[in-house]
Formats: sequence, structure tokens, C-alpha cells
Amino acid sequence: MVIAIYLVTLTNPRFGVASALVLLVGFIDNFDGIVAVRTNRETKWGAFLDAIVDRIVDVCIGLLFIVIGAPLEIGILAISFALVHEYMRARAGGLGHHEVATITAAEKPTRIALGVMFLLASAIYPTSAIELATFATVTWAVVGLIGFAQLMRGYRKLLKQ
Repeated sequence: MVIAIYLVTLTNPRFGVASALVLLVGFIDNFDGIVAVRTNRETKWGAFLDAIVDRIVDVCIGLLFIVIGAPLEIGILAISFALVHEYMRARAGGLGHHEVATITAAEKPTRIALGVMFLLASAIYPTSAIELATFATVTWAVVGLIGFAQLMRGYRKLLKQ
């Protein structure tokens, strides 16, 4: 992901390659979890590392948009919603509720898809990259707000028991 950030800062940005890297990271992240489950090689350490890598990916996608030119404030808001979204799940798990509660509009695949789509759009329309990054970041923040509300509702019901 750091390479993707570097690629969009070049004088002649490589948005398409950055998009492919984000997609690759998303596939690898999902694939390693599937392999661990199917081969009965799940460990607490692996789950811990996976969660950390997921948060790094979230931050990097937000940084990609900010580096391209999205407003810093909106980028921070979008990243914050992603981090809070996952913290809510982790905290509920710490309270003994390992249920998902609800699948939201702001799940990790949505965040990765936004990164891939808008970077690819920037590759096709490089002169509109700043506007596309801004739109992607606003979209991410709005979806994050919706996901936050969905999780609050789901966990309110679950944790009141």
C-alpha cells in the first residue's frame, strides 16, 4: 500500500497500477483468511495480525485519496469512520458478543472497492483525479456514517440483553 501511495505522488501518477495494488492487497487479505479457516490453521496471533493489517489498509486508502488531493478534513473523517467501525466490533467482542450484529454498508470490501474504483477512474481521467479523490472520500465518509448508524442500532439491541 505504501507503494501505491508513492505511485500517485509521481509527476506522472500511476493511478492504474495503484488501483491494481489495492485490489491485490484486498484479494490477498481475504484469501489468507480463507486458507487459514479451510486448513484449520486459525490462530489468535493470526487474527490479531489480520486486524492490524486491515486497519493499515484502511488508513492507506484514505491517505491515497488525501495525497491525490482530497480535503484532509474529509479524509480524516472517512478514515475515522472506518477505524471506529472496526473498533465497535472489537469492543463488542471484548464484551463477549462475537456476533457480527449486522452487515453494514461500510464493510472492508466496500472500502477496498471504493479505493480500486476511484483510482481506476483517475487512471482513465487523470485530469479529474483531485475531484475523483474528493468524491471518493466524501462517499467513503457518508457510507461510514451509515455503517456507524447500522452498527449502533445492531449493537444497541445485542448489548441491552
